[in-house]
Amino acid sequence: MTRQSDNNRQPTLTVVDSRGALLAVLGYVVRVAYENGTEYGQYGDPFHNGMVMGYYDILTNIRIAAERYGVSLDQIGMESMDPEKELFEPMRQAADRS
Repeated sequence: MTRQSDNNRQPTLTVVDSRGALLAVLGYVVRVAYENGTEYGQYGDPFHNGMVMGYYDILTNIRIAAERYGVSLDQIGMESMDPEKELFEPMRQAADRS
């Protein structure tokens, strides 16, 4: 079996040329992660707390990547978002209730 050189490999990912479409998709991911994270934090059980941590990780990494690549946070709906406060506060409140 002959191995192809890196120069001959076909890309496995097609890049979308439309920046607007990419920002819309990213904004959608941000919104869903935020909504699910804030909702799941209200349950207060270990499973849902783990889900909140996953959503926090997603939102934090999106913020870091956006800043690194020069994407304005308002273009993806994160301009006034504080994931640490807004996702973890419902978890703290749920823990206080139990």
